[in-house]
Amino acid sequence: MQHEDCNSWDYETHPQVAAVADWCRLFLEQLRQDPSCKVPVLQDTRPFHAGMFQAVVPKACPYIAGNYRGSAYPCLQKCTVTFGPHQGTYPVGVDGAMALFHKDLEDAFGELDAARGDTLKPLAPAVFMVRLVQILAATLTRFLTIHPYMNGNGHIGRLLVWCGLGRYGRLPLKWWLNNKPPATFNYGHLLSQHRSGNRKPLESFLLKCIVG
Repeated sequence: MQHEDCNSWDYETHPQVAAVADWCRLFLEQLRQDPSCKVPVLQDTRPFHAGMFQAVVPKACPYIAGNYRGSAYPCLQKCTVTFGPHQGTYPVGVDGAMALFHKDLEDAFGELDAARGDTLKPLAPAVFMVRLVQILAATLTRFLTIHPYMNGNGHIGRLLVWCGLGRYGRLPLKWWLNNKPPATFNYGHLLSQHRSGNRKPLESFLLKCIVG
C-alpha cells in the first residue's frame, strides 16, 4: 500500500489483526492488577494508540499508529474522517483540539478530586459516582467527535473510560475494549443522543456497566 491510498486502510483486514486483541487483553490484565497504572492514557493517548496498532498499519506508513490526523506525514496531513452523518475535526485543528481535550479532562478530574476531598462538605459516594460518569460520558463523546486518528478511535475512546475509572480504583463490571458494545445496546445512538444534548441515556448506560 502506498501513501496515496492509505485512506482505504482498514486494520481489520490485516493478516496480523489478532495482535490488536492481544494488546488489549494484556492492557486489561495489567489494569486489573493495578487500576492506576494506565493513568498516563488520560494525559496522552498517542503512545497507547501506537502500541495497539503498530502491527497492523501499512508498511509504507508506520506513522499512522500513534499520530493524529493533521500530523506532518503524507497520509495524515490532509486526512478527514466521517462517522455516520458527522465529520471529525478538520485535520489542521486536531492537534489543538486534543491539547484542549486533555487539559479540560485534567481540570474536570481536579474539580472532582477537590469535591471528594472537601472535609467540610464530603461528597457522598453515590454523588461522586454520578459526577464521575458524567465526566466519562462527556470525555467519550468529545473524543469521538474529534476523531483524532485515522482509525482505531473507538478503541481509544473505550480505553479512556477504562483508565478514567482506574484512576479511582473502580473498574467496570462490564465494559469493552477490543470489541464495541453489542448492537443490542444501541451504543452509536447513545453517543448521538449525548452529542445532541440528551446526556442521560449514555450516562445511565455507563453507570450500569460500572455498578450493574
